[in-house]
Amino acid sequence: MPSYNCEHFIEESIRSVLAQTYTNWELLIVDDCSTDNTWTILQAQAAKDNRIRIFRQPQNAGSGKARNKGMEEAKGRYIAFLDSDDWWYPTKLQKQLDFMQSNRYEFTCTWYEDAKTDLTPYHISRPKDKQNFQYMRYGNEVGTPGVIIDTQRIGKIYMPDFRRGQDWCLWLRILQHVDYLHVCPFVSFKYRHNDASVTRNKWVMAKAVITIYRKELNYSYIHALCAFLFGFMPRNIYRKLDKVCCSKK
Repeated sequence: MPSYNCEHFIEESIRSVLAQTYTNWELLIVDDCSTDNTWTILQAQAAKDNRIRIFRQPQNAGSGKARNKGMEEAKGRYIAFLDSDDWWYPTKLQKQLDFMQSNRYEFTCTWYEDAKTDLTPYHISRPKDKQNFQYMRYGNEVGTPGVIIDTQRIGKIYMPDFRRGQDWCLWLRILQHVDYLHVCPFVSFKYRHNDASVTRNKWVMAKAVITIYRKELNYSYIHALCAFLFGFMPRNIYRKLDKVCCSKK
């Protein structure tokens, strides 16, 4: 779990881990130089449960580097992700690990609920149930807090040094080593949409997507622009319209 100035939500996120029916976990929280009360909250939480381990970055470097630090420190076979303002259902880990182990899958995600700031859900996002590299390169339907990776079979693969879209890059990197991302057909978490989200600025995100095509996939500028306009954009527009319609009901 990366954290940055999330004093209003992070205790709720931590409690959702503490409430898991699967109890053999460690929660690694990497603070990215918060300037609010987040670090004090983390110290208090870590003092209550020795399964919670906290780290502080030497300088603000973005959530990708914070997640990489967490992956480096992780001791377990499986790595799961949770953002500091999102919330897991209590059976998330148990059900997903059962699904992975019974099917021998090494890379999975789940359905999830888009939720308002108070965690009231308004839409269920159901990613395509089996995704390969070719499908993933035209957009990220995956909610990061729904992902679990089996490092015994895949190894530890890290996120690039991008401020945005680094989770999508990680899925693309993994899909160059495994055939598919498999989707567990159940809702495992709530994705909180709030006004402070870095994904709100659409122009910034558009530039980030083109940068990913250029730097991560080594596309020419024309190839990157065409992939964005004719692959990424149509899929994204459909998903956004679906969510907007649901949120107004």
